[in-house]
Amino acid sequence: MTSTGLSMPGTCKTVIEGLLNKVVLFPVYSAKSGVGAGAKYYIKGFAAFMLKGYRFPGMSGGDLTGLSGSNNGIRGHFIEWVADPSVYSGDGYSGGGVTLPPHLIK
Repeated sequence: MTSTGLSMPGTCKTVIEGLLNKVVLFPVYSAKSGVGAGAKYYIKGFAAFMLKGYRFPGMSGGDLTGLSGSNNGIRGHFIEWVADPSVYSGDGYSGGGVTLPPHLIK
């Protein structure tokens, strides 16, 4: 299921809480077409990111430095670029931290 905008389904709260202080993968794209729910992205690789905090409407946790008022988003730092298919082969990231199932990064 996908949805555009800032709001997240309530079921995401338990998922994101479990990812705090772990390495997660974010897709990095090099080209896109369309807008909103019809947008398409060309995924070039993934950025391994240590998630330290998050704030979205109705949910927040971890380090909230800089995330207050109307400032929503995530907080953390990038670990490394993941483009080698031997590191990410569809089974999740295994370069350290958490192994993330592919369905969580789509």
